[in-house]
Amino acid sequence: MEAVWRFFAEQYEPRNPFSIELHRNPTRSLYYETFLATSALTASVLLIYSLEYAAARSCCWRLLKLSSLAHPVQFLILVVPFLACVLDYPYALYTRFVLQFDAFCCLASAACCLHKRLRRRRSRGGMLDKPPPSTSTQASSVEQSNRPPTNDFQTVYRSIVYLSTAVCIFARDQPCWRNDFSKADSFGTALMDVGLGCFVVCIGSLGPTATRAKIEVNRSAAMKKAGAQFILLAFCGLVKSISVAIDIALDQTVYEESWHEYGVHWNAFYTLAVAKLGGTALELYILPDRMSPLLAALLAGAGHETLLASAGIAGYVLAPGQLEPYNRASLFGANREGICSMLGIPTLYLVGLQLGRWTGACAKQLELGADPQRQAVAMRRLLGRVASLLAGCLLYRVLLGCLPQLLLPESRRLLNPSYAAWIAAFSAFAHINVWLMMAAKLLMTEPQNLSGFRMAPIHLRQVDVVGLMYFLVANLLTGLVDFLVKVTVPDRESIDGWPCFVLVLSYMSLVYPAARLANRLLNVRAVIAKLTGCVSDAASAWRPCRLTAC
Repeated sequence: MEAVWRFFAEQYEPRNPFSIELHRNPTRSLYYETFLATSALTASVLLIYSLEYAAARSCCWRLLKLSSLAHPVQFLILVVPFLACVLDYPYALYTRFVLQFDAFCCLASAACCLHKRLRRRRSRGGMLDKPPPSTSTQASSVEQSNRPPTNDFQTVYRSIVYLSTAVCIFARDQPCWRNDFSKADSFGTALMDVGLGCFVVCIGSLGPTATRAKIEVNRSAAMKKAGAQFILLAFCGLVKSISVAIDIALDQTVYEESWHEYGVHWNAFYTLAVAKLGGTALELYILPDRMSPLLAALLAGAGHETLLASAGIAGYVLAPGQLEPYNRASLFGANREGICSMLGIPTLYLVGLQLGRWTGACAKQLELGADPQRQAVAMRRLLGRVASLLAGCLLYRVLLGCLPQLLLPESRRLLNPSYAAWIAAFSAFAHINVWLMMAAKLLMTEPQNLSGFRMAPIHLRQVDVVGLMYFLVANLLTGLVDFLVKVTVPDRESIDGWPCFVLVLSYMSLVYPAARLANRLLNVRAVIAKLTGCVSDAASAWRPCRLTAC
């Protein structure tokens, strides 16, 4: 117990003044490399759609429709190309592979879309135009309009974040991991730096007003749900803090090298808990009804940058030139990284809320079975909005290079506006890829079959359903598999190459089945519904919670 208590003790050393030279050190990976590596996941979805279309009129189609076969097939198509990007086996240079793979998937989907168009021209019949909806279809549309639409854009985006996070947290400790994708110490844009920001964006994308007007939202019920999820995430953070303290006490290891991420006792679960509760309150009680969330995000980012510069928060948190431990004389100082980074949460949350509103409006047109012209208009409007957001973020990046003395570069430890702009650019790029995927699926699908049609692959939908449990199980399996590898293979460097690739793939194959089993046993939905007092609305109570993983 004494060793555990020492983990929560505070220590102090004086700190040197902040120097702008800190952010001029070379970063691990370039700005665009995260975009390029994760594009393999959305390209894999195009390949899934192409295979489904090619097998639609063969005996293979009935086999692919079976959930027991669809899950492993889609899992391999999604995960294997991404592993080839983040691991140094089998390709030493992943850029050539990912460009060739993306091009192949795009060409395959384009060929399927062209074949579908030629078949429609040959039919000369009712397949050219969608038949007018019947009374039952209209009634069904009216009934569906009374509930939030199923947003497959966000489903695919969240699932990509879950899959990539699960791969990275395990593969980073393996000898075949590409070190360029590891977290940056102070400033940088590596692959593992996007995790926290993307999850805050995911939380904002399912805010109470993302799919309906504020006047239609029951504020007390929404705050109860957010409070229940806050308690759940804070409990997970407390368990992680205690487990780290016990691990240090048992192994007599030094954990100071990881303090710079969130602090001594803080972790990402606490940050996400604050993002859920604070973001919901900001959205319902502070954000004006007629103000765009994106405009509010710009104002919040400007205020945050002012505080970082004028109040000296950046120098207090980063403290260049100092070795750990220092300035840990108080609980606030011991956790200054995690506490001060909460100032950047409103910007990321509002960006996610804006993306949720944009994609929700388009998803509603697709789900209600609107005529093809209205669907095309909704899709073009969404593409224009997201592309404008991406262009604005890239313009900010250019401005950042022109004014290095005024604006700090991207820092995950600060969650500063430059980091928020990078996360917004990454999210916009991912949404554009998902838009291309959805457009290809629409071209491959008969118009009369679009009403209530789910376009996200079944494996991604199921991963999204168990989202929070998926991440928790991934963390637990990471520790368990690492322990087994340490016991069975003392020299971990000896499993480099194809054995390391197989090890990471085997780990990923266990995450979803274990998360699904744990979700059924623990019945988290019922727990959330019981805490909020809405037993009959358990599904809706769970819906925002499933994307609050770390």
